Amino acid sequence: MRKTAARLWASLQISDRAASRLQCSAASSAGACSPSGWSLAALSGVTTAARAPVGVCRADPELRATFEAAMTEAWRLGRKRGVKLADDFIADRMKFVDGLPAEMRTSMQHDLEAGKPLEAPWLCGAVARMSALDGVEAPVNRTLYAALKPFLHGPAGAAR
Repeated sequence: MRKTAARLWASLQISDRAASRLQCSAASSAGACSPSGWSLAALSGVTTAARAPVGVCRADPELRATFEAAMTEAWRLGRKRGVKLADDFIADRMKFVDGLPAEMRTSMQHDLEAGKPLEAPWLCGAVARMSALDGVEAPVNRTLYAALKPFLHGPAGAAR
């Protein structure tokens, strides 16, 4: 099961490329933006803030609603920036998440648990920042980023 989860997670392309996927501009590279990058911020932000695996987050009504809301904010931002995201993008991504192994944890969640720096500035933080610049409301991503901010550089209170 771990290999399956690892393959699925690798398919989301969680890495430093996540930042470039979210930060692509409509003018230069909207076509190159992967749709998975626009849902990645929501999945990582919710599972890490909740400190719970995907299965717990998708089964809990409030966490599932938070995930869907964070993803919707990223979708709105992407569309405003000219990224070609389908009208049924949210429903499609929710189906994808429903198919993930229940015990799966995101890479940012693993980093938090290991006391390593977090990718939050390039995920939910990027959605929050770019939304503010573009005049798009993103209160869920802003809140997820704020909740994770004390851990960006490792354990809370670590030297910055």
